[in-house]
This record gives sequence, C-alpha cells and structure tokens, in this order.
Amino acid sequence: MGRLLGVVLLLGVAAWLLVDKIGIGPGAGVQSEGREVVVDSGGFEYRYSRIGSHDETYVIFGGNATQDGPIHASLGGLPLASARAIAARHPDFYMCRSGGAAEAKRLTQSLSFVAADGRARARLKEANDLFQERLRAGGERTCIRVEGANLLFDSAKAKQSGDDLTSKVKPLLNRTNLVLAERVEVQDCRSLFR
Repeated sequence: MGRLLGVVLLLGVAAWLLVDKIGIGPGAGVQSEGREVVVDSGGFEYRYSRIGSHDETYVIFGGNATQDGPIHASLGGLPLASARAIAARHPDFYMCRSGGAAEAKRLTQSLSFVAADGRARARLKEANDLFQERLRAGGERTCIRVEGANLLFDSAKAKQSGDDLTSKVKPLLNRTNLVLAERVEVQDCRSLFR
C-alpha cells in the first residue's frame, strides 16, 4: 500500500505544481469530438486521443479529486474482478494486515480521470470524499464504476504565448492510466462482493 500511496502523493504534488507553478486555475472545459479530447484550463490547452473504450468498476484505495487542470481526479483503483478473486480467499484483503493486501497492492492501478462534464466531475469528487470519510471511520471501501474511453496524452500548450509544454507534462501523465470519464457511478463495495 505504501507504493500506491507514493504514486497518489506524486500525482497530488504534480497537480499542485501544475496549478501553482504553471498557473492552471479553475474553469477547465472539456470538448470531445471523434477521437480528440481537448481540455481548456486556465490559459492552457491539453489534447488527448481516445484509444479505446473503458467500462470498469474499481475498489478505491486512494485518491485526490481536483476540480481544475488537465486531470480532474487521480485514484488508486483495484479492478472489481481482481478484488472478487482476492476476496474469495481473503475477505479482509483491503486491510493492510490481511494476507491478501500484497496481492491487492500489486494489482491496484494508478488512474487519472478527465471528466467529460460537470456531472462526471461531481461524481468523481463524491467518490473520493466518500472514500476519505470511510477511511477515517474504519476502512470500509468505496467502489466506482467508470464508463468512457482510455486516453493517450498528445500535447499541452499555453494559449496566449503558444509555448509548447508537452515535454514538461508528458512524464507526469505517462505514469498513470488516463481515462475520459463520461459516466461515473459511486457504488457500495459490499453489495458487489456477494
């Protein structure tokens, strides 16, 4: 779990750097046409390409939901099929002391979401808030189903000056699975393990 926490922390620091040092502010807009997805945020334009469909449910193991910038939420997510397989042998796999914790950690994915609209953005924030609340209350897990598209980062440019920031942003975004979240549903994990 420590490595996943490190990845989530790294993404949080990267988001802070993008917001604070590069000047990305609130008001990110997302436009999607065909394969192209464009995020317009605080004077910067980020371009992505759809590279396939995405429909997966995850058990959340960490995260950060931002409301602006090129990424709207970063989560550590264990795919539901993997979680069910581990839970069959270790029902308490989500607890660090469990025999299934190491396997869950190994299979947990680093996910960065671009919300297609305000509704998806609100659901991503809701999922992260519920995860944080439940973690403080004793560890019950939150699940999230995300439908949309897998993305590939193409470019980042300052709109006013035309400066190309792709080489600065790409290393940060290549460390994660990029997903366009078009439909997001927050779910109770217990009902999914029955």
